[in-house]
Amino acid sequence: MARRLIADGDLIPVTETELGIRTPDPDAVYTLRPITTAVARDVTAKHTRKVPNARTHRLEDVPDQNAINDAFLDHAIASWTGVIADGSPSPCDLAHKLQLPIDVQVAILERAQMGLVTPEAQAASFRESAPVLRVLGG
Repeated sequence: MARRLIADGDLIPVTETELGIRTPDPDAVYTLRPITTAVARDVTAKHTRKVPNARTHRLEDVPDQNAINDAFLDHAIASWTGVIADGSPSPCDLAHKLQLPIDVQVAILERAQMGLVTPEAQAASFRESAPVLRVLGG
């Protein structure tokens, strides 16, 4: 199977087990969308400001890395099920996304940047290796 290019409209449901979370919640399922190059550039531009350098007096780009990370997380999680707040289903907004454990947030961002390949498609992309002939007697 050849490499599949990332498309903006891709959506894929992912469980915490598939994300490789150390203590996964079996009920939590996240519908993710990819962080494409275009999305990354747009988010970075929105959260970068020009600041004069005190030494050179030139304007320099200063990114707000926290705002960039929050925007990436907000973009990556399209929806979820099995996530609760105060005993009822949690709304899927940025305020609640930021309340996810850090390891879950990191795993989601890593997965969204990889492209949203399903485990089945990834397994199908690996071919069986060719048999190796013995050169030396054994």
